[in-house]
Amino acid sequence: MSRIPEVPPVILSRLPKSLYDDLVVRRQRNLDLSQNAQDYRCVSDFLEDRIKLLTNDIQYIESAHRGLGFALDNLSLSAKEFRDALRPFIPPSRLISKELRNLKRQKKLISEDLEDEVAVRKRQRTGPSTTGLYLRAYTDSMLQRVMAACGKRKPQKTFNARQFKYSVNEYYGIEKGSGFCQITGCEFIADDVKAAHIVPKSLTGEEISYLFGGEIVVSLDPRNALSLHKRVEEGLDRGDIVVLPISQAQDTGDTEIPSKWKCVLVDQSKRGLTVTRMGGIHILWGDIDGNELVFLNDNRPAKRYLYFRFVMTYLHWKKNGILTPFVSNVETVRQFWPTPGPYLRQSMLCALARNISGVDLPNSLVQDRTFNDDEYPPLADELAHEPAASGSITASIIAASDIENAMLASMRNAVSDSETSCCSCSSTINQDDEDRLVFEDCME
Repeated sequence: MSRIPEVPPVILSRLPKSLYDDLVVRRQRNLDLSQNAQDYRCVSDFLEDRIKLLTNDIQYIESAHRGLGFALDNLSLSAKEFRDALRPFIPPSRLISKELRNLKRQKKLISEDLEDEVAVRKRQRTGPSTTGLYLRAYTDSMLQRVMAACGKRKPQKTFNARQFKYSVNEYYGIEKGSGFCQITGCEFIADDVKAAHIVPKSLTGEEISYLFGGEIVVSLDPRNALSLHKRVEEGLDRGDIVVLPISQAQDTGDTEIPSKWKCVLVDQSKRGLTVTRMGGIHILWGDIDGNELVFLNDNRPAKRYLYFRFVMTYLHWKKNGILTPFVSNVETVRQFWPTPGPYLRQSMLCALARNISGVDLPNSLVQDRTFNDDEYPPLADELAHEPAASGSITASIIAASDIENAMLASMRNAVSDSETSCCSCSSTINQDDEDRLVFEDCME
């Protein structure tokens, strides 16, 4: 799993026995954790072991820094030897800090997405072994999050619709240059098909992260999109249609079966109106009512986003005082949304419902479909409010940040007057460009 630089043997031999033994023990523990982490029964076990490995890595880096510093102070190392030996540890310590922060701030979302990604990979495997599935899925997911965290340091630019559409098409296996609508199941001119956000991209910041239970950027997540004809997208945005999971009576939770979804026409007054034309044939809104969505691979949108859109569509029609069959069914049909899950924060969802429509949500939209603050506490200033108990993820985050800063300070201090002009901490230059390569290398 994680690959951390080793102290060169020639330098390791100059360390006191106690520091030498400490490094050897922590290196062996790293190897043991990596070798044992081959297969898992559930995501929570994988993430627990991942945090243990990262925490051990930080402790190893701290021991290496302490040992090298001792050798420098006792003149066993020159300033240049010290810097050359310490420099390789700085980028991994920075990446570990970012990874731990993401694990803390997005644990719920990482768990949900990892479950989906592992299910996809299980369906695609050619043999019975699942060795490494969790790690490979986690690596892809975490790389996106680490790089997104890097990008937040840069000034925000205008939303790049073209790049987002490319990401969505890649996620859903839609060929470059083609236009595929997942609700109609038809191909159209590429310019007529949009990467339609499920949760509007305008919803950003702490409020939306609080609602979903983790730090999130909905505008850039391909799981927060469907590939739709522009007229169908307009219907989704107006609340004319909504996407619901298809209940599978035979479903026993087997992840070997990809989830299925259908389009439901909410505004029945549009049933006879044309959505678009295909080869001279009119496609009516009524034609797509009940349509099962067509996916070209096993990837699916995140359930949490579709559930949010479903609830907001219900509240939109409820606020307008129009009793459509859709509103009536939501309120009377047991499990109208048939798949339970901790999609949204209960307290905030209920407050939104009262503010938007002036009424309380039906119990069926809350029970078994939300989570409370005890399960996923609010994230605001989490490091300041959570005790940094020994062994906790918060303690590891603080340690990683402190160690990186301490190593950078040591690098600056270990410079003779003659070297001042030529010494630099190269790891602080072009960090964003370097982080992707370092992360991929550390995950090998």
